[in-house]
Amino acid sequence: MEKSQQLKFRMPTEIRISKHNALYQTSIQLEGLDYTKLYRAYSGIRKSQIEPRVLFKVLVCAYMKGVYSSRKIEELCRENLVFRWLLEDQKTPDHCTIARFRSNSNLQEAFEDLFFQYVKKLEDKGYTEHSEVFVDGTKIESKSVYIRMAKAGQQTA
Repeated sequence: MEKSQQLKFRMPTEIRISKHNALYQTSIQLEGLDYTKLYRAYSGIRKSQIEPRVLFKVLVCAYMKGVYSSRKIEELCRENLVFRWLLEDQKTPDHCTIARFRSNSNLQEAFEDLFFQYVKKLEDKGYTEHSEVFVDGTKIESKSVYIRMAKAGQQTA
């Protein structure tokens, strides 16, 4: 009787991210913020299995990559190693959790506070300057203008 022996290789499961990675640096900077308002506002909400601080960091990093769709953010959390690392061994959030978190009106003030803290921190370190301000003055014609003009008895062009 032959014994079959299986060769086993130990797979490292720890995720290591370069300290020079922009998302790594962002995560470290976001750790230094005061999340008190977020946790206070989050306490009265149906909770997900993911800590609100971690969800906020995931959102900021996704926005930095130009990803805004809840489904795309969920995909990043499942497939991108940096986002897996950002989750701190917590379960990958589904798109509904992400959408509920960022659209919750009770959390908006806390988000504003966190973004203000983050911009202030970047400004204090000299990473930003506010010598020039750009305002988008795009004017978009809407259908409601034509409806109002038609109701008023005016001709539309």
